[in-house]
Amino acid sequence: MSSDGVDVCCFDSLEAFERFCRDGERNVDIVFMDIRFGESAEAEGIAAVARLFPRGSATQVIYVTGYGDCHSKVYATQHVGFLMKPVVQKAVDEAVGEALRRRAESSERPVLVASGGDVRVVLPRNVMWAESHRRLLCIHTRYGDVETYLKLARFAEMLPDRFVHCHQSFLVNLDYVTAWNNDRFVLADGRAIPISQRRRAVAKAAVLAYARTVR
Repeated sequence: MSSDGVDVCCFDSLEAFERFCRDGERNVDIVFMDIRFGESAEAEGIAAVARLFPRGSATQVIYVTGYGDCHSKVYATQHVGFLMKPVVQKAVDEAVGEALRRRAESSERPVLVASGGDVRVVLPRNVMWAESHRRLLCIHTRYGDVETYLKLARFAEMLPDRFVHCHQSFLVNLDYVTAWNNDRFVLADGRAIPISQRRRAVAKAAVLAYARTVR
């Protein structure tokens, strides 16, 4: 469901959630994660967070559970909150507020990228767009191109909300966009970045959230 520019997705199984994350269709900003599922005694939620959102990820995890005995185990993962059921609204509001603050803070930090035997420091504000060809990712910055072996979806997770994963193979920084329609973004240098049909709604929502509209 969607409300006030925020998309909220609920999943009836951990497997469905993992498929959603690995699909790379959308970046996940905040996750409310339980620890145990069904009759299992295993801390499956903690293991899933470790797999999907390793340290350094911009995604903010809030654990919500009735299993207080697992409290110490969550510290093996990156997370912003631990709420015990039943949860009161004030605790949720405080956790979400902190998650949003950390999300904004972390996404503006430089990204370290291995490229050609070196580690390159890439500032998000200098990235204009990025494209992937099979396993190779090319990051186009104001000061030249950086090539690395990294999934585009993983790179997108590290960036601020002004970046739009508008096509399976393309990502664009809205700071450098001068025109937009259903099929493409146009950058200041005239370059066109395609928008795939399945990502049109995501691209439109990102643009409307980013810019003010004159009517």
